[in-house]
Amino acid sequence: MSENNKKSNWLTEDYIANLVSVIIPTYNREVYLLQAVKSVIDQTYRPIECIMVDDGSTDDSKTEVDKIVAHEDVSFSIRYIHQSNAGSQVARNTGTKASNGEFIQYLDSDDLLYPDKIKKQVDFLKNNADCDAVFGDWEKGLPGNKEFIEAYESQDMICQLLTDKIIHTLAFLYRRKIVNKIGEWDVSIKRNQEIDFAVRGLLEGGVYKYQPQNCGLWRIHNEERIANKTGVKEMKDFFTKWEAKLLPIGLFSETIKKNIATIYFWSIHQSNNNSETDKLNILLEAVKLYPRIAFINTGKMKTLRRIFGLKNALRIWLLRNKYAVETSPLIKAKSWQKKTVRNWLVKYFKRQVGNNKFCIISNDCWGAELYKLLDRPFNTPFIGLMLMSPCYIKMLQNPPFYLNQPLVFKEESRYTEMQEIKSGSDFPLAVLGESDIEIHFLHYKTIDEAKEKWNRRVSRIDWENLFVKYDCGKDYATANTVYAFNELEISNKLVFGKENFGFKEVFVIRDYPKNAVQQFRSCFLSFSPVGWLLGDKAYKNKFQKWMGKLAFKYV
Repeated sequence: MSENNKKSNWLTEDYIANLVSVIIPTYNREVYLLQAVKSVIDQTYRPIECIMVDDGSTDDSKTEVDKIVAHEDVSFSIRYIHQSNAGSQVARNTGTKASNGEFIQYLDSDDLLYPDKIKKQVDFLKNNADCDAVFGDWEKGLPGNKEFIEAYESQDMICQLLTDKIIHTLAFLYRRKIVNKIGEWDVSIKRNQEIDFAVRGLLEGGVYKYQPQNCGLWRIHNEERIANKTGVKEMKDFFTKWEAKLLPIGLFSETIKKNIATIYFWSIHQSNNNSETDKLNILLEAVKLYPRIAFINTGKMKTLRRIFGLKNALRIWLLRNKYAVETSPLIKAKSWQKKTVRNWLVKYFKRQVGNNKFCIISNDCWGAELYKLLDRPFNTPFIGLMLMSPCYIKMLQNPPFYLNQPLVFKEESRYTEMQEIKSGSDFPLAVLGESDIEIHFLHYKTIDEAKEKWNRRVSRIDWENLFVKYDCGKDYATANTVYAFNELEISNKLVFGKENFGFKEVFVIRDYPKNAVQQFRSCFLSFSPVGWLLGDKAYKNKFQKWMGKLAFKYV
């Protein structure tokens, strides 16, 4: 069926003004589906219809959907459509055909939208009549451990979306009229379907604009994804399709050729689904598209090409590359070296600390890493959780009082940032007694788990050997909170961050990472976390600094 035929009778002309249709294809995603739909329910915009298309799931996805239907009201409707297993593109087509909205939002069932995503983008489209679709920024990873991906709008959007800065599906909001012009999602391609759909819109004359906004979370996990099931052959099929479409109309530019060739080169290292024949063909295509690509123009490769010809030179390159990855003594030696040095460092640090007692209070997971390094049991409740700076400083004014208050669990945080995270992962949130001190149990699944571990670990606190750490590089930290921390009548204090706010007590962490685990490693470059437990956190000589560099690299 041609794409023109796919456009005929694609969408009905009748639609409901202002309605946003959120289309969620799903296949065996019961673990994530409920959270994805909840992120739609939590949108500050109305009216919304949420259309879930079950692509023949064999798990309990339908049971999860039944739990959600109770959230329906006049301005929010939920529809569940079941079809025989046919793939995500068919599911998206099914959902799109069933939609009634003026605007269309696509969302994978393992991803999340942040609460203001749809509202802000609908407002943008209403204020920009010439715009057919708006896109924003997003995050990648898991709640509590993610990176911010900043989008942008270039002069050549076809080149950008096709080969450079890909925009994630969840970050887009489309007008119905451009979706109607694009036609059905192409079921013949096996990967990059969302890129294909967006670029086809540009060829139809669509105008896409960027609005800075954190739209949602692209969840990274180990379960099956399309990119995990496909390899370079499917990638080549995708780009071959677009070469055939763009070349006749003069849009297959040298920049696009170079970018595709580079993607081909790197792709052979990124997937385990590639045969040696597929790898050879993709490298031949890369050289054909961009003969000046660097790897083929080294001195050694030029010599091999003169002696054996291009194809055999590439075969030799692939064999050498495979041997280097699989059997290189250097790689094996590096792996052995890392394990050996880490084990030696652990023994060294444990010997340093000896039987000294300590109980770490921390505003995030940083303290847990020190316990694990020294192989000590957790005698503190500050594990797998976090407190925002104002709450943390308030709690430290009187730890015995506040930490003996009961946990009172609640649904909403007073911090917008944390409420957005919570709307995506639904972790337990509590305050201490009647106070407003919030505890965010980021790495706990249930209230019962959070309550049991908190109470058990509070009972273990060694009040005589408290060590209090404060990371002032995030979570609403200010010069005032640092000053208040420094004024605390606590002996064993440690404060660090990405700047010192004018206080000499603050250790500045180079290339400050927000992730607590990465912070722990980075700290060794500025001071000794282990030395802190012994009353001497600053490095005194070159040997101690050298040990810190080893710890940063191998711990």
